[in-house]
Amino acid sequence: MIESKIPINLIRGTVYFKEFSFYEYKNICKMLISDDIYDIDKCFETILARIEASFSLNIIEKFECLVNIRNSILGKELILNLDERRVTFDLSSQLLNLIEEAEFTFGDCDFKTPCFFMHSSIQHAAADYLYSYKGRDISNATLDEKLQILNTLDLSIIKLASEVERIREQNKISILNDIVDINIYDTNILYFLKNIITSDLMDLYSFEYQILRHLNLKGNDLQYYTYPELKIKINMLMKEKEEKQNSSNSRSIE
Repeated sequence: MIESKIPINLIRGTVYFKEFSFYEYKNICKMLISDDIYDIDKCFETILARIEASFSLNIIEKFECLVNIRNSILGKELILNLDERRVTFDLSSQLLNLIEEAEFTFGDCDFKTPCFFMHSSIQHAAADYLYSYKGRDISNATLDEKLQILNTLDLSIIKLASEVERIREQNKISILNDIVDINIYDTNILYFLKNIITSDLMDLYSFEYQILRHLNLKGNDLQYYTYPELKIKINMLMKEKEEKQNSSNSRSIE
């Protein structure tokens, strides 16, 4: 199994992600075949569970972690075909350190950027946004504990819902030369993340076949290598074969 960990620098501190093996990344891509947003959210929470952090991640930090994880597997570049030409974007400069936390106050309660992309109700959303009560930090409390606090207060759920909607409407960001709009507070952000993190499964199966065939590996061996490591190995092998072929051709000419 892979034991190496990637440091991810966030504003609040450094967190560490335990790298995926090729086998694990392929399974992630299988999980992300579904277009059901709840399945996608569950998959991303599974990925984020591999992160070691001394604080609870909010959705901005989760987004940045997922982008960093994607970059560690597939590289920082994203290539799109635009106007019949290929355009390359650096996702590190395009997606990281762009989004600011949202804050608002109701009575004795302070609300900040939530920890979850999805909520089952406006009550759960309000509880997720709840950060402190009477100056006491309760950001690490469970949603149920936060709900209990909210239920004892005379706060208008309608007003809270309006504030949450205001935050969602005001946090749209244009990226990739204004080609794409993203909004960290909108659940559609999960579809965007899915699109940049997944690889075509047929391409992965083809790559796996080439790896097993040319590197004398067995299927179980793929749990000990990352996708980038295997790419380097197969590229080195292909380069070596090309050099031998060129050398052989040179001798033939002579």
